[in-house]
Amino acid sequence: MALLGGFSQAFSMLAQEVIFAARRQKEDDELLQTAEALTEARSVISEFQTSAQPVITLAPRTICPNDKVKPLPGQHAGVAVQYVDAVTGSIVRMNFYGGLRDPLDHRDMHDCDPAMKNNHASRTEEVVSQPVRIDLHIIAMGQIEPFLDIWLNLKPTTIALDTFQYDQQYHKVGNTLPLTDPKIAPAVTCLRGAMRNLMLLVPNPWSPR
Repeated sequence: MALLGGFSQAFSMLAQEVIFAARRQKEDDELLQTAEALTEARSVISEFQTSAQPVITLAPRTICPNDKVKPLPGQHAGVAVQYVDAVTGSIVRMNFYGGLRDPLDHRDMHDCDPAMKNNHASRTEEVVSQPVRIDLHIIAMGQIEPFLDIWLNLKPTTIALDTFQYDQQYHKVGNTLPLTDPKIAPAVTCLRGAMRNLMLLVPNPWSPR
């Protein structure tokens, strides 16, 4: 549950910035609707964390043709995590991919950022030019489609909440926090630690070993 816990903390901090802004700008109806949806989303995730008795399954993430982040040599394909509440039947699906070096693949991997020229960054766990995409989807019992979708982008120096969907309504947020912010740093540390451990547990289909 460490991955879900870190995600929840990070999402909560990113959402809080928007909720506070909505309180200051009460005349902005769209911002108020987004803040209300963020508040509901935080409650849904918190309730699952505190009350669920989940059965957890892990698998390599399936690569999609429309992925915005394209793979590089030496990169981990990502991990898909599913939590199924044994009592209510509700499902939380999480996956992360992009920008993560396979800790067990030691091939030299060059960064794609033109600013890096041809220098590789093998000393880092993340690819500078690629964000790590961390997604969460919650499906109610008996349903097929999620009622909550959240997409976070994690970079070496920032974490961002761009968009999310709640109750069939998409909301553009575009809130970014620097990782130097002491409020967000513990959540990101938890996320990175959980992802590192999961990559060691789940075989990487791209690995030559």
